Amino acid sequence: MVIKLATAGMVFCSLLILGIVFVLERKTGAPPDPVKVSAGSGSSSYAGPVSRQIAWEHNLQSALQNAADGNRIVVVDVYTDWCGWCKRMDQDIYSDPQVAALGREAVFLKLNAEDRSEGQRFARDHGVHGYPTTIVLDHSGRALQKQAGYISPAAAFVQWVHSARL
Repeated sequence: MVIKLATAGMVFCSLLILGIVFVLERKTGAPPDPVKVSAGSGSSSYAGPVSRQIAWEHNLQSALQNAADGNRIVVVDVYTDWCGWCKRMDQDIYSDPQVAALGREAVFLKLNAEDRSEGQRFARDHGVHGYPTTIVLDHSGRALQKQAGYISPAAAFVQWVHSARL
């Protein structure tokens, strides 16, 4: 009898813990693995599993080489460490599964405009005066379009990136 009660208690506790985990996941909006991105208005046409995180490049030449190898574009995030809207882009836009799905057609490059190196040269050469600034390059490094400021929501960001290829 004691074993039956202990077993029932363990089952109850397990179900309770699973329920709490489920509620917390729903509350935080964490998508289940693997992330599925479905086709629809403003979203990527890719419908397979994708990473929830973007694999950022931090070197322009490497990003351009990877883009050329896969016939992809380069999405450059020009940021600064102190920029609040840059951090919002990371938190709200670049963490979105629709944006991560762009990794099939784009290489993502993150450059610090105040690094006293490549990022600063890139920002100067492309006339960046506000942060964040997002620039889409073809695989040869030619700028296709540039947008200063926070681009939101994620679906609008995806649509904006797609429009660069037109």
